[in-house]
Amino acid sequence: MSGDTWQQERAQLRAKLAQAGNHLKTLTQENAALKQQVANEAKQRTTLEETWKKDLDVANDAKTQLVSLLQEHLNEPPTIDISTSALFGDYTKNVKARLQKQNAQKDQSATIEILKKQVEDLKIQGSVATDPTLKNCSSDTVDESLKSIMGDAENGVLDSSLPPGLLRTLENLRSQLQQQTIDLKDAKANSASLTKNAQKDLMRQITQLQLSNNEAMEQNEKLTNEKEDLESQLNESNANAKRIGEESEAKITSLKQEHQSLLDKLAHIKNTLAPRLEADKQLRWKNTELSAELEAAQKELERLRTDMLMRDEEAGQLVAQKERDMSQLQMRLEKVQREREEAEMMAMQMDARRSQLEEQAADTQSELKRLKTRLTEEQEEKDSERASLANLQTVLEEFQATKDAEIRAAVEHIERQLHVAKKSWTEYQERARTAEVG
Repeated sequence: MSGDTWQQERAQLRAKLAQAGNHLKTLTQENAALKQQVANEAKQRTTLEETWKKDLDVANDAKTQLVSLLQEHLNEPPTIDISTSALFGDYTKNVKARLQKQNAQKDQSATIEILKKQVEDLKIQGSVATDPTLKNCSSDTVDESLKSIMGDAENGVLDSSLPPGLLRTLENLRSQLQQQTIDLKDAKANSASLTKNAQKDLMRQITQLQLSNNEAMEQNEKLTNEKEDLESQLNESNANAKRIGEESEAKITSLKQEHQSLLDKLAHIKNTLAPRLEADKQLRWKNTELSAELEAAQKELERLRTDMLMRDEEAGQLVAQKERDMSQLQMRLEKVQREREEAEMMAMQMDARRSQLEEQAADTQSELKRLKTRLTEEQEEKDSERASLANLQTVLEEFQATKDAEIRAAVEHIERQLHVAKKSWTEYQERARTAEVG
């Protein structure tokens, strides 16, 4: 009866040990999966932030280039605020009005030039009128002829009583006026065509930039929402990791208590079997079986040690992979910095083109300093987020190291208990042999 009880308790002990080993393996796998999930989420978040920043930079560069072109065309200062869609729409309306005003001013300038030429021609005609050969000609007749030509260059009537030289002069004046009228019409038509084409091109560019701006704003909102979702998922993952760690500690404590209870039962069984020498004779044949099982347990323990070493190697490989990932991220950061330097060089070149306007250059420099300050703040914010991720990674590594240490301590404790049990069993056999010999 005692032999059956011993076998049952031994089987239960082996089952408990196997269950504890399986549970430790499960905890290790869950911890590794959790670390991989956190790393993937951090990588995805970094990728989304880089994409959002690139899209925002492209939209800002397009706006800046359009404003620069309009400023060069309209000769206005570069201090234009187009940060919102409403301000950008107002600015486009103002540009249209100014273009129309400039066209009207050009027409007025052309008319003034024509009048100046006519005054010069009249001066020439005055010099002709002072010719002695024309003294007999009436000044009223000449004035009427000039007024008729000036009023209608094509259909104006000339007085045939005028001297031939004066008639030729007036005919030349008529021809010049007609040619000037034709040139003026052609110039107006060309100016209207060029203005219309320029307005069409400008409207097309403005429409494209508005569409790009709207797409960039939608993409920005989408990336912001995705960023918030990732942050909530990361917080949830951290909470799950903390909960799993607490559950693991509770399970390990329970397993330690069960193990201690089993050791107490084993000690009680040894004390009960001490006075039963006859039962010892029946249990001797089981000694060999127990020794074989002990060897099997030692082999299983050795296999567990090998698994732990393999897991340590895998952890080292994961650390190396993370270091490579950090190196790639550093390379990407350097690339972004080079692109930023190129953008700054382009800004400096554009400033050199407008170096003759000191006030505009000063305003542009102030705007550039503000953009640099904003870029520095964004860089500091990015470094802060990277430091937070690094701290999270450190906490997870410390958690893994603590759990590995606890697992090793539990395994070593079981080994010591098995060694003590084996030693006690050997002493018990020696006492049994001594009792039989006596």
